Amino acid sequence: MAKKYLGTEFDIHAGGLDLIFPHHENEIAQSVCAHKTKVLANFWMHNGYVTVNKEKMSKSLGNFITINELKNKYDGQVVRLAMLSTHYRQPFDWNEKNLETAYTTLNKWYEFYSDQDQKLDLGTLEVLTDDLNTPMFISKIHSLYKDAVNGNKNAGQQLSDACKLLGLFDKNLASWNNIKTSKSITAEEIENLIQERKVARDNKNFSRSDEIRDLLIAKGITIEDNQGETSWKYK
Repeated sequence: MAKKYLGTEFDIHAGGLDLIFPHHENEIAQSVCAHKTKVLANFWMHNGYVTVNKEKMSKSLGNFITINELKNKYDGQVVRLAMLSTHYRQPFDWNEKNLETAYTTLNKWYEFYSDQDQKLDLGTLEVLTDDLNTPMFISKIHSLYKDAVNGNKNAGQQLSDACKLLGLFDKNLASWNNIKTSKSITAEEIENLIQERKVARDNKNFSRSDEIRDLLIAKGITIEDNQGETSWKYK
């Protein structure tokens, strides 16, 4: 099938880390012997595993998530940023906190969205030539954001262009603000989360307490703790 559509040698062959041996090594041996070539593919790309809250993603465990399900809750570019924040070769643990962090980050970056485009600095692009190092590229965008906040207009423009290169900023600022509005949370939901956070803190489950705090912040809610009581307000 590969020969029919791609020829006896082609550029990129991809698969999971679990296929390197024996599947891909056997595939190379069979193809090279059959076609008398030196290689099957010029570049091999092997991706890491995806887990959900530290467990293997599977239908039997009931933790299987589809892209369509995620898109019903999050904008597609939020999902994209969450996934690109881990290098494709590394294991990736999928959880709600990753998505909320990605949403919060993207929301900050949108302050510098621009309809204009210009060429990215080569220094910013260089990290992508190192085995598609998207986490390092995202780190560069964080640095651009810091400079932009401090008044560097060129950094703000570079941030916008860098996001577009990753497939982010696929909506203009007005459309993104509409998404923010639709992501609102009811007062009852806020109170329930604050009560859950209080129980977690009482039980010294501080990781869960922090998750709830970050979730509320991502949804535009500011919380304040004072003498054992928690108050909240919309940002």
